Amino acid sequence: MQSEVHMDQPVLVVMRLADMRRVHPRQDNSRVCVECGAAVGIYPSGQAMLRRHPRLHLVCNRCSDPDAFSVLVPGAEAEPSESVPGPAAKKQ
Repeated sequence: MQSEVHMDQPVLVVMRLADMRRVHPRQDNSRVCVECGAAVGIYPSGQAMLRRHPRLHLVCNRCSDPDAFSVLVPGAEAEPSESVPGPAAKKQ
């Protein structure tokens, strides 16, 4: 079920907590996807983007259109090395 929020609103694509293979010690787990309501994790770079652009809508990796987004948030490249195994990694 995809809504039209990402067609005309600024969007930050984030991972569902359940899908995260790695989690960051300083990530924010208190938010949900605006389209499906799933809990999402927001890495520090995404949090910084939200502080600069508070009107961004959070859309999870399953609800987003993968062909429409291709830019990483500044700082996101370094964060995987600071992360630890997450819920999705524990399922395997």
